[in-house]
Amino acid sequence: MVTEYLMMRRTCSGCGDTTTAAPPPQVTDGPACYGPNVVAATFLASQDVIRIERAADLMSALLGADVSTGFLSRCPPRSGAAGGRFQDALENALHEAEVPGTDETPAPITASAAAAETAQTGVDISNPHVFTVQTMRWCTTGGADLVWFGAAGTRTKKAITAFGILDDHHGSWSATTSAGYLACDTDLAGVQQCLSHMLRHLQDVQGVYPATQAWTVPALPGAGDGRSGAGSGAGADCRRGGPAGVVRRPSGPGS
Repeated sequence: MVTEYLMMRRTCSGCGDTTTAAPPPQVTDGPACYGPNVVAATFLASQDVIRIERAADLMSALLGADVSTGFLSRCPPRSGAAGGRFQDALENALHEAEVPGTDETPAPITASAAAAETAQTGVDISNPHVFTVQTMRWCTTGGADLVWFGAAGTRTKKAITAFGILDDHHGSWSATTSAGYLACDTDLAGVQQCLSHMLRHLQDVQGVYPATQAWTVPALPGAGDGRSGAGSGAGADCRRGGPAGVVRRPSGPGS
């Protein structure tokens, strides 16, 4: 499908200056451009080992779009600008979510490599982690979820809130019990501990004290039928947790 845009142009009768209307945001400079699907496919095809000329041939064969090598060479910077807008929109949507879910996993690095990087950049990466924030629609309102990934050199409160998603957030979180998240508790309406972590705690207790702490076995989802049950148990408990599936944190000393 081909869409033609006509931009109106007018010349001032007084000063003689000519003004042309701006094109829509999706229309790039030049007499012709391609839609977002062709741009995305072309950008992916031009990465890594495929030469620009071969990528242009590939687009012509697969999509019937006779793209030029010049168009291909301009795709990376254009895609970078569009990716920045998408990132901003994603972070804003997660910040406005009523119940964002958070998690993190360590990224291994040697002490010498961390020290060298810190000395060069001034950034503390002594405990690097990959973080994720997502909406929890799968166990609250239903629907497709938004998922974001980021990285930081530590998992302190400063690192967690520096992403621009969880800073100044006053809703409820589903989070782990790491110190960085616990430091944010006072600003939140409610907190639900990650139920996968709760299941691990139960398994740890049962493993250390199998006789005296036998009560933990029936508490584990799927106990006795060979299923781990971590995912299904988390979903079920989340739905029973009250509004938006959140366990409210009591207020007052010792909360």
